[in-house]
Amino acid sequence: TTTAFFSGSGLGIGIQYWLTYHYKDQWAEASWTNWLDGRNKYNADGEYTGKGWMCDRDAIAEENGFDTNGDGVVDRHDLDPTWECSYSSEVDATVGIISTILTCVELVIIYYFEFFMVTKMTELVGLRLWPLTGERAIISQSMTRSIFELGHAKDFMYGMDPLKHTSGCMVLLNAFLYASKKGASKLLIKAVFKKLITRVIAKSVSVDGAGAFADLVISVPVNALWNALVVYYTLQTCKYVILGPSFAFESLSQMATEDEDFAELDMGAKQQILRGLGQVVALNKHFHVNHFLMANILNEKMKVVPDKEVLDDGTIIDHSKIMYEEMKLDDEEIFLDGLFETKEREDRKAQIRVLTILAIACLIDGNYNAKKKRLLEKAFNVSGLQLDKAKIARVAHDFANANNENTLLTLKHMTDKQTNHEGYRELTTCEAASAGCGDCVGKFSAYCV
Repeated sequence: TTTAFFSGSGLGIGIQYWLTYHYKDQWAEASWTNWLDGRNKYNADGEYTGKGWMCDRDAIAEENGFDTNGDGVVDRHDLDPTWECSYSSEVDATVGIISTILTCVELVIIYYFEFFMVTKMTELVGLRLWPLTGERAIISQSMTRSIFELGHAKDFMYGMDPLKHTSGCMVLLNAFLYASKKGASKLLIKAVFKKLITRVIAKSVSVDGAGAFADLVISVPVNALWNALVVYYTLQTCKYVILGPSFAFESLSQMATEDEDFAELDMGAKQQILRGLGQVVALNKHFHVNHFLMANILNEKMKVVPDKEVLDDGTIIDHSKIMYEEMKLDDEEIFLDGLFETKEREDRKAQIRVLTILAIACLIDGNYNAKKKRLLEKAFNVSGLQLDKAKIARVAHDFANANNENTLLTLKHMTDKQTNHEGYRELTTCEAASAGCGDCVGKFSAYCV
């Protein structure tokens, strides 16, 4: 928040107040646009034309309505020859330049602080990013994208299409923003938007008569609050990117070890496991790095989606796209039908396996929102189980605080038909209302910030 006091919107208004109210005469005498104004003020014969750099003096004189020379005609001759049309615009232009420079400095300071804090967070949890490997590069890239608010990847990977539920117009818009490294456009737009909305809010509540001083008093705290919200949201996003990889690896490795590395499963069962992850990817409409790591770990163990193949001529063959219609790893209807069939044949082990991975996928990106709650509840109902909303909310809270000692065990108990009702309770009215408000605030902040 300290950086807000050096922001373009706050300090720029302060400079405008200082120039306008304390140094008006000196500012006019030192006007760097006098020579520009003079080019139009007089013609080649030295005759006064009445036209200045930014205005028509006849119109200004008529607006003022003062016949200073007493000739009975209100025109440009009634204005003082030293009167500058360009004064106010010059102040605004100068303040705008200074504000732009200071805004750039502000953003550099904020981004430096965010990178510094994210680095400290990785050191705190013991996440090594050097020397670079494929997975470490992806994690580093994801944190960088989060800091610059460029969003997560929307690429088709592992037979899952993040844009499956997105309309054609939105696909074109996303392609414009993200494809061909056009994310920089979004960064610029967001940076300008943040500064613009701060000024608009500040000016809209200015007190009459207080002028630029009111703008200064209001704009600085508004800008400080905005910066604080943006930094908090960014660091929260990076926190889940940092916490997710180790939890994904440990939990999925433990499940695979207990299940003989999924070697006993047929291809349909293996696809159903990945299909649970695919539901969350399609809901998010992006491929969060933690979901990518989950897909990578599971696919390495189960060999469901073949690796991309590079031919001698450089052509890349993506088998996941070729096999998409065959596997449909992001199809909700096939996924729910599979859960129903699992319930009918009373395959308790398969039920625990799929629902646990689905629950992990819902939690691991740190955004356990209303859509995921509905998906998880629907999956539990189709499986003949009841979703303990209070318990799953507590698990999500523990994950957010890096308290994952009992997370996997709790999820297994919730997805096991024999232990599903242990400790079950309905949400109280207060808890349900709080959860609903939290979902609305989360959705709004994610959209705005």
